[in-house]
Amino acid sequence: MEIIVGIIGVILVLGFIGWLIEVVNDWKNSIDWGKFLGTFLLGGIALAVIFSFTAEGVLVIIGAYIVLVIVALTFGAFKKSNDN
Repeated sequence: MEIIVGIIGVILVLGFIGWLIEVVNDWKNSIDWGKFLGTFLLGGIALAVIFSFTAEGVLVIIGAYIVLVIVALTFGAFKKSNDN
């Protein structure tokens, strides 16, 4: 049962990331995707480690990943200044 919930969770997170990328498609030149994905990957690993030792609810975990996406977008949005 836990494996099914995990798979569904991964599918939902990937779907949310895909939707988010479509929403910010017009920002694609202003976002440093390497910094975004690096922040998201490191944050995801940190959250997985933290939540593996705690007994948090599903909504807390989902909320933490949503905040992580927002933080990663914030880090990725300030890419560079204009090269004029």
